[in-house]
Amino acid sequence: MKYNYDLQYAHFDPATGVHTEVCVDTEANYGFFERIRIGLRHDEQLSEGGLWLGQDPYNGTELSDYDGVYELPKTVAFLLTRAGIYVGPDYTDY
Repeated sequence: MKYNYDLQYAHFDPATGVHTEVCVDTEANYGFFERIRIGLRHDEQLSEGGLWLGQDPYNGTELSDYDGVYELPKTVAFLLTRAGIYVGPDYTDY
């Protein structure tokens, strides 16, 4: 299956050098994230994973599952929220 990532968000934290990217295909209810630390000589892959979305009658589009990491990175949750996707406390209370 080929995905059409119609939502694409990125964030760079200059204090840590971490670049976070989130891409979501709203039609397929699937997305991914990738986190990279930008270095002077080479970049360091920190984490990546899949994002699965669902529909909730109260919250609209919401994060229903993820993989690739034990805890969802806070920047990923922030970017999903910025994209209008509800991220519940089960994914952010840690």
